[in-house]
Amino acid sequence: MLRPYRKLKEIFAKASISSDIQSILHWDMATTMPENARNQRGEQLAYMSKLRHEILSNDNVIDLIQKVDVSNLELNDLANFNEMKREHLFLSALPVDLVEALSKASATCEGLWQQARKECNFSLVSKSLEELINLTKQEANILGDKLNCSPYQALIQKYEPLANVDQIKNLFDDLRSAFPEWKDLILIFGP
Repeated sequence: MLRPYRKLKEIFAKASISSDIQSILHWDMATTMPENARNQRGEQLAYMSKLRHEILSNDNVIDLIQKVDVSNLELNDLANFNEMKREHLFLSALPVDLVEALSKASATCEGLWQQARKECNFSLVSKSLEELINLTKQEANILGDKLNCSPYQALIQKYEPLANVDQIKNLFDDLRSAFPEWKDLILIFGP
């Protein structure tokens, strides 16, 4: 029976609309929005993150996921279903207040980064960046516990599900060998 899968598609379509709205808000913030509107935009983005979290972490979603008979799904639908399960897993693992805080901190940090870059004064962004890093560490620890892996591996899985820590380490090792003059820069960004 495809009804649970179809219902999931409807729910994820609503969540996708909230993501689309967030993308537009981010674009506007980065291109045309006046600086003094940044706090309000951060609130708007946090609200959209909360809304998306509520839509996808709802108990109804896990019930529908459990009712889907994957043997009835065609290949494309199966891939889509697996992505829905993955997205639900990552989002539902996080408390809504952390999701909101990450969204707001990210918007604030981005704005301060733009200002710091214009003024060549990166101390302007240091406090905001520290807050964002601390929130991201909280996210990584929660996801690592949920996925039974290291916090770093959990973040890799969030953004690149087919990669792992060893692959990333090997990539940075190769870069260090190929570009020895960049070793300090690569050390900052690599594992």
